Amino acid sequence: MFTVLLIAVCLGIAGFTGVLLRRLFTSAPHQDGTS
Repeated sequence: MFTVLLIAVCLGIAGFTGVLLRRLFTSAPHQDGTS
């Protein structure tokens, strides 16, 4: 049961970070000098 909860948390974090990265990439295009 603990492993299922851990996997659910990992998937939630992965999805949240994916949305944040997508927003950052869509809002701010790649610029020279800024990583």
